[in-house]
Amino acid sequence: MTGRTGRGGTGRAGTGRESTGRAGTGHAGTGHAGSVRRIRALTERGLGGPAAEGGSQERHGIVIVGAGGFGGEVLQYVLDAFGADPCYGVKGFLDDHPPDLSLRGLSVPVIGTVEGYVVDPTDRIVIAIGDPAVRLRIADGLAARGAAFLTLVHPLASVAPTATIGPGCILAPYATVGAHAAIGEHTVLTFYASVAHDARVGRGCTFSPHAVTNGGSCVGDGVFLGAHAAVNPLKSVGAGSRLTAGSVVYRNIPPGSLASGNPAKVRKLWSW
Repeated sequence: MTGRTGRGGTGRAGTGRESTGRAGTGHAGTGHAGSVRRIRALTERGLGGPAAEGGSQERHGIVIVGAGGFGGEVLQYVLDAFGADPCYGVKGFLDDHPPDLSLRGLSVPVIGTVEGYVVDPTDRIVIAIGDPAVRLRIADGLAARGAAFLTLVHPLASVAPTATIGPGCILAPYATVGAHAAIGEHTVLTFYASVAHDARVGRGCTFSPHAVTNGGSCVGDGVFLGAHAAVNPLKSVGAGSRLTAGSVVYRNIPPGSLASGNPAKVRKLWSW
């Protein structure tokens, strides 16, 4: 499996959506140094800066929103992807109700709350929140304050050269993105989640472990796919819907639906 590295990018500002950057896979060198150069080139290209080797040497502080269990996982992804790059370092967590990080052996501090934090122009923020609606709300609030977001692709994830991945996305180890697929900003693919060729995934979605959307399918904004959920080829899932674990989609799912079972049966998703 071909490992891919992460990059940074800017999120939404005002009402306009930032265009997604191409997730390149070309080799800019071999071995340890080549991997660092590849990460930096992708990062700068996502930010609209110089993509060439030897570009900006500005140091960026990576800020993780959410210090819970998922935040601990994302911290390890960051260290795996950026630990060798001298231009990146972990600044800390943001959390409105921080847990005792020492209980999980995490040495990275909580540096503030989401609302109270003053965004630094050199920050690169990644949001480790599983719920799509909460993640998008936080992302939009931070973007309005000038935040720039890190696109975090673990080295053990596989991304096709023709795929596009938006700012703020997280791809866990063994996640896969196929040829000509497109993933909107702030979407999370966890372990072994897959977006197949020519599929379209909106912003702020969550793919649980082994969740799959197959070739040519379309997943709207803010959709949650439970573990082992599957969307069949050319089918669509409307914005804000949730697929329970193990659900298999054979027919298009309307927006705001709860789908469960194989074949998936649909009912209205109620908010409490």
